[in-house]
Amino acid sequence: MHNGARRIFHFWAGLMSFLIGINIAHAAPFVVIVSKQSSINELSADELVEIFMDRSMGTGKSYQLYPIDSKEADLKADFYRATAKLSLNSVHAYWSKRVFSGRGRPPLSMSEVEIADMLKTRLESIAYVKPENVPAYGKIVFKGE
Repeated sequence: MHNGARRIFHFWAGLMSFLIGINIAHAAPFVVIVSKQSSINELSADELVEIFMDRSMGTGKSYQLYPIDSKEADLKADFYRATAKLSLNSVHAYWSKRVFSGRGRPPLSMSEVEIADMLKTRLESIAYVKPENVPAYGKIVFKGE
């Protein structure tokens, strides 16, 4: 390899290593919460996909919950990557098709403060937040990373 080609190779190799490192380090922990008054104590990733994406995964369970998405893009991306194994772009495409065909609407997006208020007033609410932001009246039903 010539010096110029070697430099370009090292540049791209370094850049790719850096970007891969950012992607791996990016995933942050989150928890899914419901009201403490809820009878639900634990949910699986498949059950969360059913609830937040309004579709059946064959778990055989039916929940009457009001899902709330986070306005924080990184948290939302981490949640859908961990539960549905989908990128945020894929989630947006999924909901675009559902809305266009008249088969559903995505969850409302709220800030963590709004989520806390909604959890207090609408007891069937379910949302994901950072672990340090679980309100006193919230109950953790799933831990993700």
